[in-house]
Amino acid sequence: MKKRDKQKRREEKFALAIGLKYANDWKDHWKDHQALIDKEDMNTKFLSIDNRLESYFATINRKKNVRKLLDIGCGLAFVPEMFQRKYNTKLYLLDGDSETNDKLKFRDVSFGQASSFKYYNEKSYLMKSYFERELDFEFIDADRPIIDVKIKFDIITSFKSCGFHYPLSSYKTLIRRHSYKKTKLFFDLRKGSIPGDVIINDILFEDAKSILADIKFK
Repeated sequence: MKKRDKQKRREEKFALAIGLKYANDWKDHWKDHQALIDKEDMNTKFLSIDNRLESYFATINRKKNVRKLLDIGCGLAFVPEMFQRKYNTKLYLLDGDSETNDKLKFRDVSFGQASSFKYYNEKSYLMKSYFERELDFEFIDADRPIIDVKIKFDIITSFKSCGFHYPLSSYKTLIRRHSYKKTKLFFDLRKGSIPGDVIINDILFEDAKSILADIKFK
């Protein structure tokens, strides 16, 4: 009886190991697939923003200035990377670490609160990707978003994160603190959840659930 019990336990452990490997392999496959889709989408958004900036700086008769960029909920940071490749922009990438998720946090496709939003990626996965792509960046922990008060960003962005999954108000203070007169804000905003204190200067891109807009606060 004991021998059969040991064999059963070994079989259960083996099945669990195979199951975990399959789950991890599938997760990696899904991330790679999602990254490919995101990169195609982000290329369109980069071009839309870049064209908008071209028009804006021409209007004020100034050279395009994109020295520092903050991306909130950056994920793999494809759009920031495109700015860095083209303009040598220093990147400040704000996101969380899924390894720190607690049981009270969940990931929902709807609109919620930043405090209960479950992080999607492990920080180690993101950092590995950034280093492999040789990005010049500073990573900002979403649980403790500390940035030198002297730093002012030329562009602040968020794609399908702040303004889409949770309110702009979650980072409004941080955005204001690190903006100056000519800082440009580009955010994916969920349709039907656009706050009253936001002015939309222009809509650059639109899909079924959101708009990518050039915005400012009232």
